[in-house]
Amino acid sequence: MTPGECPEPLQPALNETEENPYILTPSVSVIHREFPPDVFVEQALETLPQHCHLMVQLLSPHATGEYDRGYGLKSYRKRRSDLCIIPSESNPRIRLLTPGAFFLVFIEKSFVQSLFEDDSEIFARADVRFAIGQRDEPATTLISLLHKEAKEGAPSGRLYSDSLLNALILRLAIINKFPLQTNSLRRENTLSVPLLRRVKDLIEAHLHENLSLDRIAQEVGCSTTHFHRVFRAATGQTPHQYVLESRLLKAQELLQRRTNSLVEVATQCGFASQSHMTDVFRVRLGVTPASFRKQTSNKDPKHETNKPL
Repeated sequence: MTPGECPEPLQPALNETEENPYILTPSVSVIHREFPPDVFVEQALETLPQHCHLMVQLLSPHATGEYDRGYGLKSYRKRRSDLCIIPSESNPRIRLLTPGAFFLVFIEKSFVQSLFEDDSEIFARADVRFAIGQRDEPATTLISLLHKEAKEGAPSGRLYSDSLLNALILRLAIINKFPLQTNSLRRENTLSVPLLRRVKDLIEAHLHENLSLDRIAQEVGCSTTHFHRVFRAATGQTPHQYVLESRLLKAQELLQRRTNSLVEVATQCGFASQSHMTDVFRVRLGVTPASFRKQTSNKDPKHETNKPL
């Protein structure tokens, strides 16, 4: 798969294998993994994605082990939700002394570098460093959401996964204390009316597609992180929230016409499946698409029977 290429939608998986993590985008893959005691982590990861920064979240109540980064052997004890950050090609010697269950997130090194090169008004450099036993609630929430999205077959689409990944990389920068930019001028933190209109037109024209954050950001010529920030400032919604709302509105319009099947409506509006559209309707409107169509049909004067005077 070439960089920037949008992968085919994931199929819901019944089992994860140790050699086959879920690939959400060309830049991130996730997996749930259980390690036995007395294992060296770098050996256990040999069959998994390479040239990636790795974020590891502990799911077990606790785990103990040892690590050596060339400065002598050190012991560690981690609690549930603690994070470990292993930079690409750093190869620290990490040994687990107790069994443990983990979420592992592999983020391409080149993607992290390009992200901060394109959007350098906040951080001067992207120096990913080894860290163990870090606690960061936003990061653990994002990792859990990435795994859930992958395990369910990525029903929310590429834009949602991109948004989670960008937010996670920002947390990575905060955890690793990337040096702040001090002397550069900050870019305008808003979208002009013409640019916002252009973005909305693009979304409307391609609503049926699996839109990516990069595709939309290119329309206004800025990085994904900068676009995410200015779009939210301009609309009060994230790009994913806006697209989901647009799909919901279009679906309601098509359902009221009663000329398309539910499957056709879901496809035309860009939902991953009819079941995904049903889930969104239930959460946002409290009804299923079929119930919505029936309710609007009953309100249509053409379908009302004439009542006697």
